[in-house]
Amino acid sequence: MTGVLFPDTISSIGAEAYHGCSSLIRAVYLGSIPNLGTYAFDDVHSNFAHYARWGGSPGDGHPVNSFEVYQDGLVVGFGEILTYVGMGGTLSIPVKVEDIYGISSVNQIHEHAFQGCTTLAGVVIPATVSVMAGAFEGCTSLTRAVYPPAGVVPTIRTPDLGSF
Repeated sequence: MTGVLFPDTISSIGAEAYHGCSSLIRAVYLGSIPNLGTYAFDDVHSNFAHYARWGGSPGDGHPVNSFEVYQDGLVVGFGEILTYVGMGGTLSIPVKVEDIYGISSVNQIHEHAFQGCTTLAGVVIPATVSVMAGAFEGCTSLTRAVYPPAGVVPTIRTPDLGSF
């Protein structure tokens, strides 16, 4: 398990609930971060982060990222896909998403956004969306990526090579 999704009705997570889940990379809260029991997310993946629609401070030393939109497993903040907690299969990255303020463009896929998503088999990426380095790291079932329109490849950033 690389990610967990919590509804906005959750108020607490018990002590040591995910302690030792070394593959756990993301916890997404559709509301604010609930009260966390002692060591609730201790000894998880080194890239672990909390993603909360309404923010919050878990007090466990892990980073917190705020977001505006949760749609089809995608967690989107400020025009960037931050992470994914969907079912896998083939995913089409949207060009636009709707939040409480209106419609926003999706411009970028954050580094490590899909890290470890072993059920993701394919992805369709619009030409207007940039892909940051490591965005699909560890997606061992990912066998196809489509960049419409035909022949147009989005900007893909790598730490050593820049954009290509």
